Amino acid sequence: MKIKLFSLLTVMLMAITAHAQHEYVDLGLPSGTLWATTNIGAINPADYGDYFAWGEKETKSNYDWSTYKWCKGSESTLTKYCTDNSYGYNGFTDGLTRILPEDDAATANWGSNWQMPTKVQFEELISSSYTTTEWTSKTGKEGFLNYGLLITSKSNGNSIFLPASGERVETYSASGVDTYGDYWSRDNKSAASYVLQFNSKRSNSSSLIFRNLGLSIRPVYVPHYKTCPDNNHPHLIDLGLPSGAKWSCCNLGASTPETFGDYFAWGETVPKNDYTWSNYKWCKGSDHKLTKYCPSNSSNGYNGFADDLTELMPEDDAATANWGGEWQMPSKEQMEELLNSSNTTVKWTQNGYENYGFLITSKSNGNSIFLPAGGCYGENSNHLPGSDYPKGFYWARTINSSLIADGLWLNQDEIETSGNYRYAGQSVRPVRSSDVVYSEFVETTGTLTFYYDNKRYSRTGVTELFDPNTSLSKRFIGYNDKVLKVVINSSMKNASMTSMKGLFYNLNAVTSIEGLQNLNTQNVTDMGYMFWGCTSLSTLDLSSFNTQNVTDMSNMFFNCGSLTIIFSSSDWSNNGAKSVDMFSSCISLAGGKGTTYDESLVDATYARPDGGKANPGYFTLPIPVYTVYNEATQTLTYYCDENYDASNPYHELYDPMNAPDAVRFTGYYRKVKKAVIDPSMKDAPLISMYGMFFGGIHNETYAFQTLSNMTTIEGMENLNTANVTRMDYMFEGCSALQTVDVSSFDISKVTKMDMMFSDCNNLTTIYCATDWSTSTATSSNMFYGCTSLVGGEGTTYNSSYKDKTYARPDGGKKSPGYFTDSTILKGDADGDGKVTAADIVAMTNYIMGNPPADFSKANADINLDGVIDIADIVAVSNIILND
Repeated sequence: MKIKLFSLLTVMLMAITAHAQHEYVDLGLPSGTLWATTNIGAINPADYGDYFAWGEKETKSNYDWSTYKWCKGSESTLTKYCTDNSYGYNGFTDGLTRILPEDDAATANWGSNWQMPTKVQFEELISSSYTTTEWTSKTGKEGFLNYGLLITSKSNGNSIFLPASGERVETYSASGVDTYGDYWSRDNKSAASYVLQFNSKRSNSSSLIFRNLGLSIRPVYVPHYKTCPDNNHPHLIDLGLPSGAKWSCCNLGASTPETFGDYFAWGETVPKNDYTWSNYKWCKGSDHKLTKYCPSNSSNGYNGFADDLTELMPEDDAATANWGGEWQMPSKEQMEELLNSSNTTVKWTQNGYENYGFLITSKSNGNSIFLPAGGCYGENSNHLPGSDYPKGFYWARTINSSLIADGLWLNQDEIETSGNYRYAGQSVRPVRSSDVVYSEFVETTGTLTFYYDNKRYSRTGVTELFDPNTSLSKRFIGYNDKVLKVVINSSMKNASMTSMKGLFYNLNAVTSIEGLQNLNTQNVTDMGYMFWGCTSLSTLDLSSFNTQNVTDMSNMFFNCGSLTIIFSSSDWSNNGAKSVDMFSSCISLAGGKGTTYDESLVDATYARPDGGKANPGYFTLPIPVYTVYNEATQTLTYYCDENYDASNPYHELYDPMNAPDAVRFTGYYRKVKKAVIDPSMKDAPLISMYGMFFGGIHNETYAFQTLSNMTTIEGMENLNTANVTRMDYMFEGCSALQTVDVSSFDISKVTKMDMMFSDCNNLTTIYCATDWSTSTATSSNMFYGCTSLVGGEGTTYNSSYKDKTYARPDGGKKSPGYFTDSTILKGDADGDGKVTAADIVAMTNYIMGNPPADFSKANADINLDGVIDIADIVAVSNIILND
């Protein structure tokens, strides 16, 4: 009795273990399909297991049409999976030819990592190209020998055994056991479904058997690759590629990495239902009538049209249009880099229930992306999504010829760059390029701007990648003489360039270059030809240039015939760099002490600040911005001239660009009563006004050297703010200051206003007529501690609004602000600049219907109720009485 009980427990344990630990075998098949080692319900590989009707998930005792789940009692009354209305209940059809996951017995019984095989997978399994088959026997359940088919891989020798389990009909036990095997596939043809059928003499995968019968199921494994951290798609996947390009985790329009997503014709940004030349956006109905992206050597342009555009404009890039300016369709080069065996490994595999494709894995960091084989749409296409032999088609952003665009093509045998007709509907896998140095030319303004970011393809102007290895003759082709101004964007500070060769090459119409201080020259070794041919340029400020590593300055300023001044305080003449023809043809150039151009000295010999006859040079020392403290008057004055005296302790440079942490006003910061901005400051090329009236934090005492006793600032209108980007901490700690007039400030380029008026606790009035609240500048704690501040219409300080929200002229309760509009004089109804009895007369005439010609309703509406009435006249009377 104990032995029988032990045997029973052993069998039960084996059954539980078999269900809990389903295993698969890799047979080295081209598709990558991984086959289970047992049937559903089997204890071991030779066990027959359970029997299922097709599309049902549970076993049962009667396998008949009367008990079949998806019919009304007979094979001609199907209610699901029917493509022929003669088999459908009341003519029903649904077009389904493959079982859905919710009806898959393998998925239901073994979990989401398993599914029933397809007809094509059976074909591959028994193909003599990949496997050998042998009729043999193995020990099955309870030690009995079961016959079946042993299938062995030709590539790796692994094998699986399919027992000849026969079939179940109605209530009978399985028939044909050890004689033949019938195994369900997922594929169906109305009342019958495809099976793998075999016996001792043959096997085939194209047989059809009625769906109501009970057959065995041998599952296949479904890999699920986790290629991104969560479901908040899209993610940027860093594959460690040399270019720095990062790929999206999923296709455009896809909800997960393994799904196909949307389909796009090349150059179109919206998916559609039909993909033909007749409805292609960039033609007039046929392939010989192109209206955009047509090379001049092509005969396919509409009425001879050609534009020589070979790369998608941002507005026609599906990735940019749908996901934003930092995303683009990949270039052909980026696709080639992705597939380069030095960078990645590629593997054809299944990923999820239905989807096949290539898993591409980085060799440097192990990160992966999955490219599903989603097929494509087009005229007479035989590559539709979901086909038995899946293929994938992905667009690049360039054309191969007038009719063919570049892209990526893949199936289970290969993945390669290829092309397709532009009208076809294909997948798009977006990328984000790494930050690069490039320029954008906007013809309407004549401005060329240099950037360092990944937004090149979202720019609307003509963009050009800066590559110092490219032939100089290819720079700015077609527009070099149209560029009037160059701007170096602040993003260029982050570009660690080693060469600036030909950066502004042959821009012969340029008269100014703004933002040269944004060029990061610390690691630059080559400045050759940098300003070559800039014949209209008169002034250059190179005071921010670091040339300690430069080895080549040849032709740097060649033929800059209008160049008169080069500002620099550095001596470049002794750094050993090559400098052939550095200043050749700079006939107008003169140093700051009067040294003029000498055609016999055009190398780096005079590349230094001019010291006059004793030490001649072509450079001019930059005019410094500095402060002078007058102890007698307790006045601090800002100057921009050549009178700075470094030996005077009361003379201090103000250079927040190069010395943002400088500590100023030591020994007298508490003594300053008044600040004055000298008229010379109008010519100061200010970029930053960071901490202008804040002396910083002392290195030893840690004292905040604030101008805490300064009560007035004169001459604010003399500050040149046109190019200023920083105003943060400008008035920090000016706690005695009561009024300040910033009405002349231009904040169009300001990016930081944080702590600008912080701790100005006695400040009551800020005069300004413009609205700063709409600026894009950061403004954290802009008005922190300004507890006495009152706007022009009575709005008082609110600690909940310390940022730029109230940085605007006070509009009363409807539009509260901390500013007082300097252009409005309340009560000055006649606009003569004074509030007198004449204003009461003007207001009376207005009320009576006879307004004077220069009547100002804004000045007359004292209580801001929108109406001029007796209440406003009384208010003006009070203003006059109170002087």
